[in-house]
Amino acid sequence: MTRLLITLLMLVSTVSAEAAIVRIRSVAQVERSIVRLEDVAEVFDDDPEALDRLKAVTIEPAPAPGQQHRLTLQQITDRLRAHAIEMSSIEFSGRTVVTVTRKADAARSRTVVLASDPSNLIQPASKIAKVSAEEPFSQEPDRPAKSTKQDSRWLNLKAVEIQEADFRVQELLKVYLEEKSPQWANSRVTVSVPHSAIPKLLDVPMDGLRLIEGKKTSSNHYRVAIEITNELGQTEVVHVNATIQKRIRVVATTRALMAGHIIQVSDVTLQEVDNAVREATELTQVLGKETKSFLPIGKRIEVDAVTEPRMVMRGEIIKGVVVSGNIRVTQEFKALQDGRFNDPISLETIPDPTAKISERPVQRRGIVIGMKQVELTDGGESSIKTGLKVIRE
Repeated sequence: MTRLLITLLMLVSTVSAEAAIVRIRSVAQVERSIVRLEDVAEVFDDDPEALDRLKAVTIEPAPAPGQQHRLTLQQITDRLRAHAIEMSSIEFSGRTVVTVTRKADAARSRTVVLASDPSNLIQPASKIAKVSAEEPFSQEPDRPAKSTKQDSRWLNLKAVEIQEADFRVQELLKVYLEEKSPQWANSRVTVSVPHSAIPKLLDVPMDGLRLIEGKKTSSNHYRVAIEITNELGQTEVVHVNATIQKRIRVVATTRALMAGHIIQVSDVTLQEVDNAVREATELTQVLGKETKSFLPIGKRIEVDAVTEPRMVMRGEIIKGVVVSGNIRVTQEFKALQDGRFNDPISLETIPDPTAKISERPVQRRGIVIGMKQVELTDGGESSIKTGLKVIRE
């Protein structure tokens, strides 16, 4: 028993020892244009390869020179997950918010103006055609890239460099869509950066990159031009393929709804998804409708999961209406069936409890015309009682 306990303790200590430790700093100062994990935290791991991988994780673009930005623990963990880092193998300590600053550099003073206004990262409105709701980019011809000396570093790229280049282009696209095409702002964006362009994209600060135009090549696929400006003011244009898929809004429940519930405004919301097949995409498709079955909270509501509400319930007392010429007579009946608008149902008369001679219920037929209202459709010798009078049809 003692030997087993010792073995278990050794296993636990081994597992604990393998966990990496990330101690978040309270302040961090960076020189590069991209903030990595090693910039904002002290990282410890027994595995040298795992340690290098953790330290190199890109978190976000660095603030403009001389500026600062607050980075939360949640943002850091989100980026780690995006890099497929197993969170259960990391122990976090230190602060939950780190203030990131970037050293000011006189040689880069020209970039401060660009970074202070995100709209400067894209082509000025006066130089770009107005975009429509159907397309996120104006239809402009490709701008020829300036010829420069080919950089052979792309032959030995690391995975982290490829990810960083993709991240930079995605950020440029997000800024563009938010500024120029708000209706596309929440689109799903993926990019494919040519390997030969990656060293060029990484050699300059983030504010040295500018998306200048885009052209649709096929459904959801675009070719975008990115202008790269180095510290000497020299420019070059590279082209990147991007997929921009507009996210769809579908109706989802805000709370659990029982079967037979009439949906109200507070019961539903619009939720963004990448695709939809049978889901309702407008609130008007479900408001005032009746649920066919139980719907849990957060459930996307399909169009065929709701139906027109029942206006008459079996067993309840309703008003029956008879129209004869200019005469309109109403009397209470007992519904024998459920009914929705325009449904034919059966109902029966309610005997008068004060009558000396007991009456038998008489079955009638009618069409549902409103909430707890039916217009009688059968004729013949049947009658409707109103007060002490009997009006025959």
